Amino acid sequence: MAARPHISITMEAEILKRLDKLVKLTKSNRSRLIQDLVSEGLDWNESSIRATSNPLVMGAFTRAMSEPGVMRGLATAMRDDLTDEEMVLFGEATRQLQVSAEKKRGR
Repeated sequence: MAARPHISITMEAEILKRLDKLVKLTKSNRSRLIQDLVSEGLDWNESSIRATSNPLVMGAFTRAMSEPGVMRGLATAMRDDLTDEEMVLFGEATRQLQVSAEKKRGR
């Protein structure tokens, strides 16, 4: 088995405490847990980037999220209620995502 590369990282003390707590709970070690968490984070970010860079997906998402009924339906499905203020903020964030995606596509 080939030796794996080593890295050194710096992190906030509070994050390290949380990491160590999770290490104890999972009966793992820091290196393995950090590797697993980084891998999961990379998978999620790569998937998000692929989705938001696809004009069809982003267009459908933006249209769906601009409909108050869809947002409320998702919130209900997640057993959470959105206030009117949160609905406005969510709508603004969705529009900002759309603008960002359009800029990436060069529109």
